[in-house]
Amino acid sequence: MKKKRAFAILLAALIVMACMPARAYGDTVSVGANGLDSSPAGSHTLVIKSDGSLWAWGNNRAGQLGDGTEENRLTPVKIMDDVTAVSAFDAHNLAVKSDGSLWAWGGNWAGQLGDGTTEDKLTPVKIMEGVAAVSGSGTSHMFVVKQDGSLWAWGNNNCGQLGDGTTEDKLIPVKIMDGVTSASAGNRHILAVKSDGSLWAWGDNWAGQLGDGTTEDKLTPVKIMEGVAAVSASGNAHTLAVKSDGSLWAWGNNRAGQLGNGTKDYNPTPNPTPVKIMNGVTSASAGNSHSLAVKSDGSLWAWGDNSFGQLTEPKAEQTAETAPARSEARLILNSTRRGGINAVGSTGYNVGGHNYFNLRAIATLLSNTPSQFDLVWNEATSQTEIITGRTYSSNTVGPRAPKSPVARTTTVTVPVDGAPVDFAAYNIAEGETDKYQLKPVKIMDDVTAAIASNNDRSLAVKSDGSLWAWGYNGRYNQLNSDVTAQTGISIPVKIFDDVMPPAETPAAGQPPAETPDGATDVITPQMADHNYFKLSDIADIIPFYVDWSEEENAALLTPYASDLAVRADRGGVKTIKDLNNTGRRMTTYYSVSNYSSTALSYLKARGDALQALEVNPSAKTIVLDTYDKNFDLLSTKTIPFECELFGGFYAGERCNYLVFGSDNKEENDGKEVVRVVKYDENFNRLDDLSVSGGESHAATPFSFASSGMAEYGNVLVLHTTRARYAASDGANHQSQLTLVIDTNQMRLLNVTPRLEFQGNHVSHSFNQFVRFDNGQHVLVDLGDAYPRAVVLHKSQDVSNDKYAMTELLHIPGQVGDNYTGVNLGGFEITRSSYVVALNQAKSDSSRERDVLLLVSPRDNINGAARTVTLAEYDGRGKLGSMPYLVRAGDDDLVALWEEYTTETSTESGTLLKYAKLDGSGNIKGSVQSVEHAYLSKDCQPVMFGRNLVWYVDDGMGRMFFRLNVDAA
Repeated sequence: MKKKRAFAILLAALIVMACMPARAYGDTVSVGANGLDSSPAGSHTLVIKSDGSLWAWGNNRAGQLGDGTEENRLTPVKIMDDVTAVSAFDAHNLAVKSDGSLWAWGGNWAGQLGDGTTEDKLTPVKIMEGVAAVSGSGTSHMFVVKQDGSLWAWGNNNCGQLGDGTTEDKLIPVKIMDGVTSASAGNRHILAVKSDGSLWAWGDNWAGQLGDGTTEDKLTPVKIMEGVAAVSASGNAHTLAVKSDGSLWAWGNNRAGQLGNGTKDYNPTPNPTPVKIMNGVTSASAGNSHSLAVKSDGSLWAWGDNSFGQLTEPKAEQTAETAPARSEARLILNSTRRGGINAVGSTGYNVGGHNYFNLRAIATLLSNTPSQFDLVWNEATSQTEIITGRTYSSNTVGPRAPKSPVARTTTVTVPVDGAPVDFAAYNIAEGETDKYQLKPVKIMDDVTAAIASNNDRSLAVKSDGSLWAWGYNGRYNQLNSDVTAQTGISIPVKIFDDVMPPAETPAAGQPPAETPDGATDVITPQMADHNYFKLSDIADIIPFYVDWSEEENAALLTPYASDLAVRADRGGVKTIKDLNNTGRRMTTYYSVSNYSSTALSYLKARGDALQALEVNPSAKTIVLDTYDKNFDLLSTKTIPFECELFGGFYAGERCNYLVFGSDNKEENDGKEVVRVVKYDENFNRLDDLSVSGGESHAATPFSFASSGMAEYGNVLVLHTTRARYAASDGANHQSQLTLVIDTNQMRLLNVTPRLEFQGNHVSHSFNQFVRFDNGQHVLVDLGDAYPRAVVLHKSQDVSNDKYAMTELLHIPGQVGDNYTGVNLGGFEITRSSYVVALNQAKSDSSRERDVLLLVSPRDNINGAARTVTLAEYDGRGKLGSMPYLVRAGDDDLVALWEEYTTETSTESGTLLKYAKLDGSGNIKGSVQSVEHAYLSKDCQPVMFGRNLVWYVDDGMGRMFFRLNVDAA
């Protein structure tokens, strides 16, 4: 008799000592038709390689690995050689060698090793000779078929599963019957096929698993049917039999549809008599609550429970090699509009190297962004329709198809705003029926043998000897995968090579394989939940931007921006992790914040090139990217911090300046607190100025600062802030810090005994701006205490620290109250005026802020400042963001801001607003609006040719915006 060759899977066992319905965690699967013998029991795995070597890994609490230890193994270890068959159980194993000897090891509490004892064995011990096949169950009853066709059994016998007419356990093998060619043990029952094709059964029968038409236990074998080639008994009481004509029959427990007859029956209404399921089958395997069948054409079919992906997720007519994975990919909203990256878990599938997602997931993610779209179901046409520009309503989109893990290429016509668009897609069913598949569905091809284990996993051997596994993978890594910790692996993964092939399949004379009646092979298209699309195809229609993040293993969707926007490469900052300030766009939160902060994004126009500086405080680097006029990246340079803190950047006429600093909480007069570093135009370091604690009276520099800088000739003014040395009350009060620097010699010009309280003292100062009016520098601050105002200082005598001062806007309220209801955004000097841009709330409780200009005459700063209202939002449910103010010509200005609706929690419906101004702050023409464009929270727009340009970094790219001021 030809010896069966095998591999085995071991699953956790539950020993049941009474005959009552219970889930079994271990039994024997013996499929004589293809020579595959295995016992999917506990939490370890056994595999026989083609050279006859036996390998094991997983749980080893009772020595079931047979390596002489009780140490768990997460990777395979070699156990013995010359093995032809193996059967694995909860915590013990049986193996047959080529000489017919039977060996056993592991747990032995019920005498299941058959050596006459109940002592565990950490290494294999020889039990008997002349064995052809072996199997058993997780509840500790064993059997072997000897070379003479006799069937022997031993171990637990509480339900008569040994078939000797008693319920007494046996510590050594006892002969049960003759003429047997193959057999299979379930939880507490056994089925055997005789040489004449008759099938016999005995033992527990609570769900009709014996197939005799009753639910009564049998202590001795009873004949069930004729013409059987192979049988497989489940640990949870269902049975599969393959007849010699290739027909597959099933009976017993059907709680999860594991019989494959299209129903899902629960005990006490079992199916006690065999039912024909399909044709063209060469072998079958019954798992705990799912089933597998291999057809004569090598195709593998599955049905039943799919809680852990043991049926495998669908692929579109692909083998596991060419479509290797359900991606488990997330879609990530890469939206600065929402303040950064927002992740959404979504079922994504990888087919042929491309990720596919359904419309619901895409619509959910893009809702309340400029790329939002809604989905509606058209009953008349049975189609899903896309309506762009409308918030996703999350309504039911068409009927839900039954679960079928088969993907099929399909052309889906989806009306987009009424115009039909054809998409190439894959149809992959999802929905509430995912957990159970009631009819056989095709999983993969080129399969020679398969096992449905009793603990929710599946295995298949391909013709090249590779072993593939999927389903439940516990903490002992039974699937030999990188995915562990009780995780469902829902796509076949190759876990072993060079597995011993099964015996030849006796397929001669069998009818050809065919799709079973009612088997779900192709899903009806046009189901919105089940059609999966390439993101790029949908992006071309909606539109939005698509990137792939290797770091996040996710697809990143960036909502569409207006025609003002240009996506550009970002040289030195490539990943989400590298980008410290992801999402640095203007927001409602930033626009109503009490404080300012150091800017981290800067632009410098330099002839036909544009330089972008992006500061990463966590990495302590500044990345300089240089672009041409088309925003193509030319070069990248990284500049390291010179101190722990960053204080600002200024692009001078001939040189560039970077400001760094250090905390001085110990108030050490000799410690360096501020360092101003001078660079040439190519950022080659030239010189620096070091300012000590004693010179600055600073405990912490740049505290709540926006750090303005300006130059005139060889004089550079740094207008920033600091937390001063502790006062008599013990507090480190914050105020402005103004440093006037001779850039030729890099020395301070304004060090005086009064540096603690400078002539332009503002406390607390929350925004700082500086410009030069000929040789006099002019400073603007937002103060909440001394003074509580938008205040302007004009230098009179640098060496004596003298300034002329005027309050451009007095702010009512308590002195020192951080809330002012004001945010400054810009300061410029024209021929006639000093012009400051701001937003302002008219009451303490209002989020509605008007956008204003304060205009003061240059020749008389003591005169009252004039207020110009650019946008009035108070009482209209709207908010004007912090505005920018940019020189756009000899005596022209442009003001830019964003307009939000305060009734929403997001910036949905945001408009970019801008106005061209004359030198007196008067609007030229009218205020203009642009949809889907937005500002940075700290990147000051600059003139680049006749375009006003700024940028906003997102998680995977950089968005430049350009506004032609002449065409506006």
